[in-house]
Amino acid sequence: MDSDNGRRDFLKKLAFSGAAVGTAGTAAAGTASTGTAADKAASPIQVPRRKLGKTNTEISMLALGLGSVFTKPRSEDPEDTEVILQRALDHGINYWDTANNYGPSQKMLGPMIERNRDKIFLVSKSAERGYDGFKKELEISLTTMRTDHLDLFHIHSMNPDKDTDFGAIEKGALRAALEAKEQGIIKNVGITGHSGAAVLKQAVEAWDLDAIMTVLPVDRPDNGAYEDVLLPVVRKKNMGLLAMKTNRHARNSDLPGAQLVRYALSLKGVSAAVVGLDSIVHLMDNIAMCTNFTPFNKDEMALMTRMAKEGLAFAGSPPWENPEYWDGAIV
Repeated sequence: MDSDNGRRDFLKKLAFSGAAVGTAGTAAAGTASTGTAADKAASPIQVPRRKLGKTNTEISMLALGLGSVFTKPRSEDPEDTEVILQRALDHGINYWDTANNYGPSQKMLGPMIERNRDKIFLVSKSAERGYDGFKKELEISLTTMRTDHLDLFHIHSMNPDKDTDFGAIEKGALRAALEAKEQGIIKNVGITGHSGAAVLKQAVEAWDLDAIMTVLPVDRPDNGAYEDVLLPVVRKKNMGLLAMKTNRHARNSDLPGAQLVRYALSLKGVSAAVVGLDSIVHLMDNIAMCTNFTPFNKDEMALMTRMAKEGLAFAGSPPWENPEYWDGAIV
């Protein structure tokens, strides 16, 4: 079989899978909205959980990214906010990811968190590197989201050009984070980054961290270094590994979105994929993929990477590969 025929056959296979997932998602969305007695009696399918690295915690393999794709459509609509968050919660999605610089996100989450705190693995981040600034943003997160603790708090967006003084970070943000962990205010400490695998690898090797969130899209950025260089170190230290940016780079390709998330979840060691929560339909598509999850094999992953790169040959780089990009309200 030549490569073009193989590509077509694989796309047909994914299209069939995507159609089935889409149908399941649409049907589930419609069913839940009817409010009949039978609907209420039905038990929603539950997203499987994976262990978060060396912690004793299990998190949903599909995690909610609650940045701009979540806040922009519904920042003025608290009722819709609660509907879509409740839908995710009903399906067992307990990993909720936000940040101090994700606009109104933390404030929008507050009411739901207050009522459902024991069901949520709550994650936030601070871009501050100094001790006082980091502590201040931690307090803002706690107050705004109406909670007395965070399950994971990240030193946000490690950057090779800006984060050159690891000693200063150790005396500042990292010290503040570890103190808060000793006090039980932060249960786990992590880092995030998308500006290059090398700075993340350096931090993982230097610090005793519980988790890391980084980019693991199908097109393998940084010449594959996130997968080939960073991941082995993360796995060796048994850290929780969260995949982000799983589908934005390949959004214009002909690969179904849920299958791009599936690619990241097929990587050894990935605890969860953090996906921007934009609509009920996309939420249900990803839920269906996860509840019927089978990992791609090595050949399928290589083929997906080749197809994504071909489809994006004229699309240009994603925003986070721009040196001036700052990971504020975009997830």
